Amino acid sequence: MSPDLRAEARPRPARRLSRRHFLITTAVATGGAVAGLALPVAAWANDTIGTARAETMLRVMRDTFPHGPQIVSLATYQRLVDAMLEEAAADEAVKMLLSDGVDDLDARARAAFGLPFTEVTEDYAREGILRGIETTPFFQKFRWAGVFGIYNAPDLWPALGYEGPASDVGGFLHAGFSDIDWLPPGPSPEELLAQVQR
Repeated sequence: MSPDLRAEARPRPARRLSRRHFLITTAVATGGAVAGLALPVAAWANDTIGTARAETMLRVMRDTFPHGPQIVSLATYQRLVDAMLEEAAADEAVKMLLSDGVDDLDARARAAFGLPFTEVTEDYAREGILRGIETTPFFQKFRWAGVFGIYNAPDLWPALGYEGPASDVGGFLHAGFSDIDWLPPGPSPEELLAQVQR
């Protein structure tokens, strides 16, 4: 048997479950439609870079921040992408960044799977494509848009389990530092202080 045939005959290692894959499949299992690829882009996206590119941008945003619809709604993802499109409409450099970035992403998806990015159905496959561009300005644009648009949005904090900043109530020591329920209770601040003073 030739080396090439032996390599093909060997069993493939099991695919490791990534955090993103876990979050997406969990959302689907609980009734979420995160993995659905039919995105209603035409109803919300402006035509700055074209509807197909806007659809790809929405898919990238959802794959980069894969929360289930009970946490982050499709409308929230759409709002984030629409803000990027509005910026692109006012700034030619941003428009080129997004247009070229989407075209590059689709070229990578076609080279790997023979399909445009939005038609690659396996979430781990799309994740692999995105990992190949994660240091690019295009991907970083999505990263920071999502970080600020999702995690800095007070209306989403309850769904994300974040109680908000505690600076106005004296800090987390007095508001939320010890209210987690997934660890056994530890010593109180007074008990810790007593140990230090011994």
